[in-house]
Amino acid sequence: MNLKGRWLEESGFITGMPVTVTVERGRIIIETQINL
Repeated sequence: MNLKGRWLEESGFITGMPVTVTVERGRIIIETQINL
């Protein structure tokens, strides 16, 4: 999935950053994968 736009960086995403995509009833959730 390719996503583009300034809103991504403003929301804390960086180009090439690994993410987790979860699909729930009526929504798609995109979260950063933070390795602590």
